[in-house]
Amino acid sequence: MLSTRKKMAPRPQYLVRSKRCLAPRASRLFCTGFTYIGLLIFIALMGIALAGTGMVWQTQARRDKERELLFVGDQFRRAIGQYYERSPGGDKRFPRSLDELLLDKRYPATQRYLRRVYPDPITGKAEWGFVKGPEDRIVGVYSLSEDAPFKRAGFPTNYQDFEAKERYREWRFVYAPPAPPQQPQQLQQSQQLQSGQLQQPTGAVNEGRPETKVIVPMQNQQSN
Repeated sequence: MLSTRKKMAPRPQYLVRSKRCLAPRASRLFCTGFTYIGLLIFIALMGIALAGTGMVWQTQARRDKERELLFVGDQFRRAIGQYYERSPGGDKRFPRSLDELLLDKRYPATQRYLRRVYPDPITGKAEWGFVKGPEDRIVGVYSLSEDAPFKRAGFPTNYQDFEAKERYREWRFVYAPPAPPQQPQQLQQSQQLQSGQLQQPTGAVNEGRPETKVIVPMQNQQSN
């Protein structure tokens, strides 16, 4: 029985402590303070690491929203262009509202140029600024955000003017109708004028004014 009790007896606590903490009370207080300082340093390092991770995540999220803004803005620009180019009767006009891009009532059949009015990826709201054209119609859209963009270069061909813009609201997604093609004769004359092979007519310089002639009378020679 005595041997069994000795085996089941709990181990003394001083055996699991470090030798440094088995010293008198002052040394034990030093061990406790050292552990507390180490814990504070560990918490500070973890906070710095979490803050850095949060900044990286926030930057990546903003870049994703910028890419989404470029996609959504381009969808609006294309839809406005389709509405303009498909105007019936040859009288091309821009839409008065974004709802006309969802359903073009100028045709008896269903004509849709946009699936839905997309929200602004930057603000998260379905509110856009409008670039107005003739008859106060919509020729383009832009974000209402005043934040500064991360992207400053490397834009698509249609949006090269976005470079070095200071705010998102300066990214204007505008549809510009293509210039009418020149006739072959006009194109040939334009090329000849640029190369200097063809002189510009006098009537174009005078802008349609009649040409005036100045007659200087000759002096009679004196006879000897």
